[in-house]
Amino acid sequence: MKPPLKQTGIRHKLFSLFLAALLFTVFFSSVSSEVLAQETVETDPEYFMGMLILESTQQAILDSIKKVKELQLGNLVILHPMDQAWNPTLIEEAIREADNLGLYTMFEPFNFSDHHVRISPEQFATWKANYPHLLGIIVSEITGKQSDLNLWLDNSTGTINTRLQAEQALIETITSKMQLAEFKDNGARIFLQENVISYASANTSYCDVFVSKVFNAPNTELMIGLARGMANTYDIPAWGLFVDTWREWLLPPAFTPNDVERALYEGWFYGAKYFFFEQGCFFGTLDRDWPNKHIILGLDGKLTEYGKVIQRFYAFLQNGESIGYEQPDYSSSIAVMLGQSGWSSRGPDWGFWGQTDRQGDFDYRLLNLFFPGIGDNWEIGGALTGKEFTGLPFGMVDVISIYAPASVLKQYKLIIALGWSLMSDAIASNIEDYVQDGGVFFSFL
Repeated sequence: MKPPLKQTGIRHKLFSLFLAALLFTVFFSSVSSEVLAQETVETDPEYFMGMLILESTQQAILDSIKKVKELQLGNLVILHPMDQAWNPTLIEEAIREADNLGLYTMFEPFNFSDHHVRISPEQFATWKANYPHLLGIIVSEITGKQSDLNLWLDNSTGTINTRLQAEQALIETITSKMQLAEFKDNGARIFLQENVISYASANTSYCDVFVSKVFNAPNTELMIGLARGMANTYDIPAWGLFVDTWREWLLPPAFTPNDVERALYEGWFYGAKYFFFEQGCFFGTLDRDWPNKHIILGLDGKLTEYGKVIQRFYAFLQNGESIGYEQPDYSSSIAVMLGQSGWSSRGPDWGFWGQTDRQGDFDYRLLNLFFPGIGDNWEIGGALTGKEFTGLPFGMVDVISIYAPASVLKQYKLIIALGWSLMSDAIASNIEDYVQDGGVFFSFL
């Protein structure tokens, strides 16, 4: 009778061990699941693919967010609060919908027309605490023509007399009015999007991602060079492309799906980590005078050719490495140095200097060496004459700022300085050190 008792005891011990192991496994799995869930939110994916939702009814906005997830068009949605009448309840509902689907969100916190902040940093912090996929804010189109029209500068006291003074005043105004420091302190990632060849928006320590807009700006390759160079100049962690099929009076879609696809892949090749498509029009409710308001989904509810391009590219971003396409680590030995004028104006800059209407033409003609056929100052900005893709005989060149520190300058073997600039002692010293260390500096300053 003793052996059976021993056998039962062994079975009981084995069962106990099995039960303990099972409980440990369940507990470990539960903890692992919680950790994994946290990592899913806290750890960035390698690439972000975003869609600006452009619809004018709340239900269409929510349905568009669902379509982004359902059709695998990206992992990020950009909200356009102006189409929600800046209603915090509606904005939060859209953020919640995206967060529940595991999609990241960002939005513009200010009104483009008057640049008054409508969504405060404190409101952002409240939403961020509840919706962990809320990524940040996008500050867009704050220089260029608006600078030329003095929308950002007040010189009523007559204290701004030089270009250097004007630029510094512009930077300080942008930073203070946009409350960038406050948003940053409240957990927002700052995306600075520029759709003109300009400089001031990048010249801030609050930028996390510099975003360069293509198609609604001169030349895709030039804008890629600008994004790369500005990120390098100001030590910005990442850069991206914002593909916009709008071009002046040519209402969207003014560019073909093939143009969009080519720009996205070219941006990836040269190092972009963020990709955005502006015309996220799904259901045709957008309150704009556009001839085509069904850009992602057609009237039949199916993906258009634009939608298919976005879907294919996002699939590539998700699966590229597994199929043998690793993003190249491209570096340029040539930089074009952007002057303080930013090439953004064809007329008297900010009303302080009496240059002619064709002040920048000579600078632009020099750019033809790097971007063949790009044209002069007038051709490059025209909707019908701008050349979006030029080819690159010297390879991609970075477009850096005149404020680039010595540590950035020495990364290039050759720097070509274009644009009219007044150099401070610090700028002159950086250039002098660069040349003394063996760099080649070619300038028309």
